[in-house]
Amino acid sequence: MDIGETEEVIYTASRLVKLSLKSKDALHLACAMITKCDYFLTTDDSVIKKSANIKEIRVINPVGFLMEIEE
Repeated sequence: MDIGETEEVIYTASRLVKLSLKSKDALHLACAMITKCDYFLTTDDSVIKKSANIKEIRVINPVGFLMEIEE
């Protein structure tokens, strides 16, 4: 799925930057949130920690994701 630059994406990304996420990380995560993804997979521990309180999407590493869906 492609997603364009919209006001909603920019607003969401700017909200995520306030959580100390880097701009590009915030933009990627915002796109996943806007498209209603259930999970955002990353190996960046910093992104995982900074995103811990986001309720709209589960930010998790790939190994944790596989363990979670196997349960």
